[in-house]
Amino acid sequence: WLSPVDFTSDLEKFSQAYVYGTREMILNAIIDWMKADKSSTLCQLGGAGVGKTMLAWLLNSEAARFSHQVGAYFFCKHNDEQKNNPRNIVSTLASQLASQFPVFLEHLVALKTDYDEKLAANADLVPLLDNSESFKLLIVDGLHKIKFPVDKTLLLIIDALDECGKQGDLNRQYLLTTIGEDCKNLPANIRLFVTSRPESDIVSILEKIDTKELSTSDYFNLLDIQIFVAEMLRRLNFDSKNPRHVGFINKIVDASEGVFVFAALACKEIAEVFVQKDLTPDDEEVDGLIERLVQDGGGLDGIYQPLFQRIYDGATEFETGMFCAVMGIVVTAKVALHPDLIAFVLKVRSILILEQRKVTVLHKSVRDFLVSYLRCTDKRFWIQMSIYHNILCERSLESLISDSDSRDSMAALFLESYAVKYWASHLESGKLASHTKLLSQLTAGNPPPLFTWIQMAVAKKSKIQLEESFDSVLRFLKSSPQVQNSLSAQLQHIFQTAKEVFGQTSLLTLKTAEQQFTAQLSPKITKAIIENFDLFLSFDVTYTHALLYSHQ
Repeated sequence: WLSPVDFTSDLEKFSQAYVYGTREMILNAIIDWMKADKSSTLCQLGGAGVGKTMLAWLLNSEAARFSHQVGAYFFCKHNDEQKNNPRNIVSTLASQLASQFPVFLEHLVALKTDYDEKLAANADLVPLLDNSESFKLLIVDGLHKIKFPVDKTLLLIIDALDECGKQGDLNRQYLLTTIGEDCKNLPANIRLFVTSRPESDIVSILEKIDTKELSTSDYFNLLDIQIFVAEMLRRLNFDSKNPRHVGFINKIVDASEGVFVFAALACKEIAEVFVQKDLTPDDEEVDGLIERLVQDGGGLDGIYQPLFQRIYDGATEFETGMFCAVMGIVVTAKVALHPDLIAFVLKVRSILILEQRKVTVLHKSVRDFLVSYLRCTDKRFWIQMSIYHNILCERSLESLISDSDSRDSMAALFLESYAVKYWASHLESGKLASHTKLLSQLTAGNPPPLFTWIQMAVAKKSKIQLEESFDSVLRFLKSSPQVQNSLSAQLQHIFQTAKEVFGQTSLLTLKTAEQQFTAQLSPKITKAIIENFDLFLSFDVTYTHALLYSHQ
């Protein structure tokens, strides 16, 4: 009646894919958790393709080496009905435990007999495996009856929990709740290890148990990828002592950005091309092949679109619209964003990195895929970047124009700093004339926000960004036929003047200051600059204002 899922072929595939020496440091950390007097459940989180499944397999296959016993395991798979059903997790774990522990088998038999009698008397009861408490009744209660040696650890493994069911499914919610609540009180030497992408329902329900997140930027993660790529290419006769060959290896490792599946797919593609064309590592064609893989994302398109389609299966137009709205901002932004600026990140958490209060995509190939009209064939997820350049420009300009005090908000401080550096770059990339109204506001008032922007830019040591911003604004104003009017002419004059003033002060010395400005400014302003030269060079706001007012 249990009908467990058979993972024999999966385990063989994992064994063939594993490269000796990888994942050792992460494995040791998990072993330390099993030995420590901590939570009985550990959830290892990680984004798409960072190597969670291989870690779960390694923990299963290396049990003898670390003196723990694997009582049961389940490897979820979203595109396999046998392996993505919460009901089958319960039945498979129960079957595997019953095959090893007679007392657990007795527990199952007694439970099934009693439940069948109740089912016969009450037609409204659902079958035992479909009961919302099936994991607790069969697995958790049964584990409490096992008398396991105190000097060993009995381990249960569930891999890729995010691929079991869909967010919002009741059966998935019941399973998560049981893992989060009832598994906390397992016997001291019985542990449950779970891997998952950090999807919203999983993170929120399992937040009370021990969780670790695989960081793509972690030194040991990158070292594992280096070992993996070197071994895969060694099988194709690449020499780790040959500088040219080492360069190829390093290119792939760097392009992976810590995502294991990128390295695996890239190495697979190289191997296939080598066989098809009978290449050797020294052939000139190899340079082009490696470069193409690095630029094209190593074949990850085939992962991203099914992932988005699975997460948003049955989603409303509003929900997919929100996906594009949030991801459009994330992939268009010049730097990782403060999470408070983008509220709708939870559903797509598995392809994002959220570290140190910053949000960015897991790998550059996510961005490349989403913004390509040809590659992203499901247009619900396609992102037209010019729209989001426009949004970021307007949001940045609004921040600069605002006179509100933002010191009490980390998100507002982040936006202020971001706006100073990048607003003009978004202006140029968006190529939309609707910015002219906001631009005009930058130069209005007394003092105009333009002065504040210059002062803030220098205070934040952003002189390069300031010069680039001047150039971006001028290029925008001169190149767009839609803004060739009196407003653009006025703005061109103001920004050109600001650029000249900034350039002059950047190169200015005390000896040349009077020569530079006597002919252009009133004697009073020139005297003030000379007498307060150090303040002037640090862009003290008074003298900056004086200079720009005089030019205007």
